[in-house]
Amino acid sequence: MKITLEPAGLSEVEVIIRGDPADPEVANLLKLLGNKTSPRLIVHREDEQFVLDTAQIVFLETADNRVLVHTASDTFESRQKLYELMGQL
Repeated sequence: MKITLEPAGLSEVEVIIRGDPADPEVANLLKLLGNKTSPRLIVHREDEQFVLDTAQIVFLETADNRVLVHTASDTFESRQKLYELMGQL
């Protein structure tokens, strides 16, 4: 694993993780980052992976054997089952 810290005058910390989303090391990093802040959820849209603050979630739905996570402006897909998400929220 390579770690690079770039000083920047940002109003909030930005973390970019480059790697295979299926890699257990990437999943562990995302889990660790999520545990240090307010509750977060790992969601997907197309080939991208996002860490979503659970406070942004408006509603969840299931459609075509998928769990969709809706925010005010976007829709994401979760790879977790609906009952697993409900246990986290």
